[in-house]
Amino acid sequence: MYSSKKKKKKKNAQHMILQVGNYELYWSSFLEKRIKKGIKSFFSFYKLKKD
Repeated sequence: MYSSKKKKKKKNAQHMILQVGNYELYWSSFLEKRIKKGIKSFFSFYKLKKD
């Protein structure tokens, strides 16, 4: 009984790590898109102001 409980705990830990990894991947790609969009809009705004 004790060993089966320990195995379950290990599996849950791996699952949690996987979840965190996916979450980080999602956030980094989301932020990257937002930053690129922000830089583009900033530069177009800057060019408009300059002209």
